[in-house]
Formats: sequence, structure tokens, C-alpha cells
Amino acid sequence: YHVILTSAIWFLATGLAVVAPNLGDVLDLVGCASGTLIAFVLPGSISLKLEGCRFLSSTILMVGGVVGAVGTFCSLKQLINDI
Repeated sequence: YHVILTSAIWFLATGLAVVAPNLGDVLDLVGCASGTLIAFVLPGSISLKLEGCRFLSSTILMVGGVVGAVGTFCSLKQLINDI
């Protein structure tokens, strides 16, 4: 499962880099999507799993999810406008 998921992400990023006229847009999209996932969503999810429902872990998960969704949407919109 891990190899398939990693390969799919790699092929998606490479395909976007080939199609996109500006590599910065692709880096922005991939960085925003993976950065918020690694920095906010995964730690919040792990904390919820280990400690149960706590205010801080729920807040980190919710804020990270919103920031990640909005940032990824804006990056994708900018990439589509450039294409």
C-alpha cells in the first residue's frame, strides 16, 4: 500500500511539473498539501488516537484541516489559471 501511494503521489507531481508552465506553482501545490498534512493533521490525529478527545488535539486537527484545504485550493486555482 505504501509503495502504491508513494508512487501515485510521485507520478502526480511529475505529471503536473511536465504540464505546468511554472514549476513554482507545482511546488506550491505539493508543499501546501503535504506540509499541512505533516505539520498539523497527522500530529492531531495521532494525539486523538493516543490520548482520546482533547481540546488541543482537536483544535490542531481542525485548524490544520481548514488551512490545508484552503491553501491547497488556492494553489490548485493558481496552477489552473497559469495553464
